[in-house]
Amino acid sequence: MYIKTIISCCFILGCLLEVKAQNLYFSQFHQTPLLTNPAMVGTETSIKGGFFYKNQAVGGGQAFTTPLLYGFYPLIRKKDNKHWAGIGVQILSDNAGIGGLMRTTGGSVAFAYNFDLPQSQKITLGLQGGFYSRNIFLDKLNTGSQWNDIRRTFDGTLPNNLNTLNPNVNLPMVDAGIMWQMLDTNGIQRAYVGVSGKQLNQPNDAFTDINNKIPISLVFIAGAQVFNNQQISIFPNIRHIQQGSIRQTNVGSAFRYYLNPENQRNFIAFNGWYSLQNAFVAGVELYHKDYFFNFSYDFSSTRPQNLGTSNGSAEIGIGYRKYIGKKRKKDTPPPKKDSIIVPNDILDVSVCIPEDSTLNYALTGEEFDLFKRSVLFSYNSYLLDEGTKAFLDKIASTLIAKPEVMIEISGHTCTLGKENLFTSKARAVMVYNYLIRKGIDKKRLVPRGWYDKKPIANNQTEAGRVRNRRVEFRIVAPK
Repeated sequence: MYIKTIISCCFILGCLLEVKAQNLYFSQFHQTPLLTNPAMVGTETSIKGGFFYKNQAVGGGQAFTTPLLYGFYPLIRKKDNKHWAGIGVQILSDNAGIGGLMRTTGGSVAFAYNFDLPQSQKITLGLQGGFYSRNIFLDKLNTGSQWNDIRRTFDGTLPNNLNTLNPNVNLPMVDAGIMWQMLDTNGIQRAYVGVSGKQLNQPNDAFTDINNKIPISLVFIAGAQVFNNQQISIFPNIRHIQQGSIRQTNVGSAFRYYLNPENQRNFIAFNGWYSLQNAFVAGVELYHKDYFFNFSYDFSSTRPQNLGTSNGSAEIGIGYRKYIGKKRKKDTPPPKKDSIIVPNDILDVSVCIPEDSTLNYALTGEEFDLFKRSVLFSYNSYLLDEGTKAFLDKIASTLIAKPEVMIEISGHTCTLGKENLFTSKARAVMVYNYLIRKGIDKKRLVPRGWYDKKPIANNQTEAGRVRNRRVEFRIVAPK
């Protein structure tokens, strides 16, 4: 009986260690912000809600399962359309152990605040609080007191004498994170770096009187777009998790095919990651206007002794989204094609004034530098956003203060697009119309469209094309 008791205790200990092997990190970490970094909630520009499910095989026909419900809501300030913060919520049930021995259920809420930086960059701080209940089902455990010598098996009708174990543990959780990101002119993320601390309060998860604090987890993520030709993009990324002496690192990339080059929020992506702990993850994503779908499979060659990478793990998700990011106010109606005409009475004034002209001396150095700056536009767009209008207000103020100054407004495009001449003229005329509404005499303004004939950067790269989608200003004088 003594040997049987030892065997049964070892069995119980093994079960408890086995259930702790299941972790709450998903391979598709970009789809589960609240499990990765709460600051990621502030980067979401869509109302988003979905269901995620993970099935992790552990051998012997057994599997750990984790269903998860989540939702995100970006906070947009009405007066200036600024995306200043975001909130997120998740509810999950993690079922681990042989025969569902242990279950962790609960939820968390996250809040993230954005700080705007120059050149379309942001710093986001996130804080998250959660509460989870972990239950161990003692009736699924067998001990030596239930051993039947005659039948040579365990008798489940007999007591297992495990009354000293606490079958329920409450786990309050506190997480925090920070992220830096760079956006393009459409507000789409092009690079990011983030770090977060998980279980900062180190709750005790022991089922006995032992004090067993959960170690703090540090999660590092980073990614950057290295190629984009408007149809295809490549976005390498990395995630590293450090929890005490154990670690897990996934390195890979997303390969995206855009369903509509004019709207890079809709795409099909093929993802691949290699785990330095001997595993390969392959996945696919579909993002449509109103819904999204994602699936991945973890092909693990071995079962590492770390954060629970298994011999095979499948993840599937589906959800709904509605983009409500920075909306451009259409207070100026888009010009029609037949309205993009340079007024005849000012066609003869486009003579560029050299920088040493006496006319330029009417401007201060700061004022002259103002006209050297460009206005950038999104792909195939000629609408003015709030940042552009703020800059044009400075141009208008300078022109009002210097009534002798005349300018040419030159619209340009990149090489993509089918109607670049129209788009370049539309960009120039939209700026022209805005300045007239600000009180500038139309005879002092010369709108012109040059389509893609005067690039200032390489049109073979996305960074170059962004710079080429612009309106420039030149000081001119009558002939």
